[in-house]
Amino acid sequence: MKALLLLLTLAVCGWGQPPRSRGPSQVLDLISVKDYGASGDGVTDDTVPIQNAINALIRRGGGTLTFPPGIYNLATVTTDAYGSHALLIDGGLHVRLIGYGATLKYQSTDNFARALEIRGTGKSNIEGLAITSANPGVGTGISLRRPAFSYHQPVADNAFRDLSIDGFNLGLEVGTAEGNQVSENVIQNIHLSNNRVHLIQSGASTFNITYINLSFTGGSIPNQVFIDLETGTATFIRPTLEAHNGTIGIVTGTGYVGPASFLGLYAELTGDSTLVLKVLGSGSFISIRDSQISMFDNTGTAADPIAKVDLSAAAGGSVILEGTNLSNPDGGYKAIKLPAVAGPTITRVQGYWSPQILYSGPLVPRVVTVSGTGIGAGANGYSASGNTGMSVTNVVSGRDGNSCTMTFTGGLLTASTCH
Repeated sequence: MKALLLLLTLAVCGWGQPPRSRGPSQVLDLISVKDYGASGDGVTDDTVPIQNAINALIRRGGGTLTFPPGIYNLATVTTDAYGSHALLIDGGLHVRLIGYGATLKYQSTDNFARALEIRGTGKSNIEGLAITSANPGVGTGISLRRPAFSYHQPVADNAFRDLSIDGFNLGLEVGTAEGNQVSENVIQNIHLSNNRVHLIQSGASTFNITYINLSFTGGSIPNQVFIDLETGTATFIRPTLEAHNGTIGIVTGTGYVGPASFLGLYAELTGDSTLVLKVLGSGSFISIRDSQISMFDNTGTAADPIAKVDLSAAAGGSVILEGTNLSNPDGGYKAIKLPAVAGPTITRVQGYWSPQILYSGPLVPRVVTVSGTGIGAGANGYSASGNTGMSVTNVVSGRDGNSCTMTFTGGLLTASTCH
């Protein structure tokens, strides 16, 4: 009987079976940057010991590197064939950096270097770190790139969360001009503040990037851009934009197609030269849905409104504002500026609009579909005026909430259908 029980026990425990391979979820290696000599005292240059710890983690095949609370100075920049950086995660899978309460402080004056570069790395995580520049407007905070097609694996299936990036020339770089694959990354709960360009997405093979709960705040650096979309597809869920005078909230590059989707956007714009969206691409597809855009300044007149959504360079594509409320509580007149050339651009507006939101543009045929409640002029809630340019005042649905499709030719309303 005892022998039988012993045999059963050995069978349950896997006696005689080959050892199981260790999968990604079983990577248990846990090391601290302090184990490699980093001090985190805000005085010592911790670049080399942190890099040594990262390299050790990659050699082990993955694991977790922790940063105890403190300020870790990054004063050493390394240059190789693919660029300059302070810290580099070079290839590898299942690499995890955790630093709640820890700050990486970029001390270099090298504007072309990256404080933290993730290069050819997959299935990895970075959490909890604050990354700042000691010299406002200098360097890049975090970069995700694959500098050559043959360089390791694509930068894919990574997750970045609970980070803050402050004071750089370029805050977060997703993809680069080399155009090699950066895809299926999730970037969540990131606060970006006082960067010249807070977020840029570029590269011909950058696609399916998901941004969740990103917040953008201006600062002392002038003429900031919060989101610069040059190429690729992207989804933004609940982004928050707090823009001051001279800031562009979202801009698309001249070659941008997309699509890019913004769901639950909340924007506060202060200052007459602040834009929520500027489309430079001739065929961009942008949608902003279920969002709130508030403009806090009293500038602009009915004859000369201030453009807050500038589509004047677009010739094709589609821009949709659906379920989006635009409010102008301080008065003045604001505008959606339409393209300067004929094209298939369709702007669909659904939501509640302040009475001082206008459409303005040149003499071109186009169709604008709008619906919503809250404002109106004329029998169906719109009016058109002038033959030297399209200046359509209070374009929205009828006051009863009907939806209207209107065609403008030569600056005048030539056809409309309200439902």
